[in-house]
Amino acid sequence: PRVRGGGDSITTQFLEPIRMSLINLRHEYAAQAVLYPNLLPYSNVLVSDSSAVIVRQYMQHTLTDRLFAQPTLTEMMKMWILYQLICALAQLHALGRVHGDLKTENVFIVGGSEQVMLGDLGSFGIMKPVTLPAGEKASAVFSLFFATASGIAPPGGDLPGMDREISQRGYMARNRCYIAPERFCSDDGSSSGGGGLGVVTGEPVFSANQQRFDSFSLGCCTAEIFSADHSHTIFDLPDALRMHSLVRSGGRPDKESEAH
Repeated sequence: PRVRGGGDSITTQFLEPIRMSLINLRHEYAAQAVLYPNLLPYSNVLVSDSSAVIVRQYMQHTLTDRLFAQPTLTEMMKMWILYQLICALAQLHALGRVHGDLKTENVFIVGGSEQVMLGDLGSFGIMKPVTLPAGEKASAVFSLFFATASGIAPPGGDLPGMDREISQRGYMARNRCYIAPERFCSDDGSSSGGGGLGVVTGEPVFSANQQRFDSFSLGCCTAEIFSADHSHTIFDLPDALRMHSLVRSGGRPDKESEAH
């Protein structure tokens, strides 16, 4: 559809600010790429009247894949991966950006050197909301913006033609939630993180205070990397809602959280 009296479609008008924000991030990165060796920004954003395509370099393996693969990572290799992940996050913050959806599916492993590349850059506040509802809409908003797999059988129930390990890995990815609890807003709109309720601004959102969102997610990734059993989710949406409730009520979960 097109706006009356205008030449651009509604789709183009809505997506153009997003496209420019991601392209600007790419230009900022390219100008000093040597300073950001662990970042993998989008290389292009193509927008038409009916669709939008985000382009980045193809990466074969994620950190999630590597944690399940053989040979098993040694403690030294895990520390090397974590060190690079910390560096990647510091590099992104140095660009004046917050990741907002840091998880092992967005971390790529390159070759036998176990080099780490952080992807899905520029989503925070541009393509994904800064804050999420903590009430009955929590699951729907989380599934729309942050869930990474669908149609995957739960543990104990495999999909036809799918390896059991891959089936359960996909279930974990779908339910994993490494979003900081302070990003959730209660029904009254209050949030310890600030910002609007599920608002996607189309513009980069950054403050030094919001770096703590990524720090929480980094802690969850660290726990997953060093976990002795990768068949269980470290932190999921119900956990995040319960922790949000504890922070909000001063240490006592409310009925809203208990319902989840």
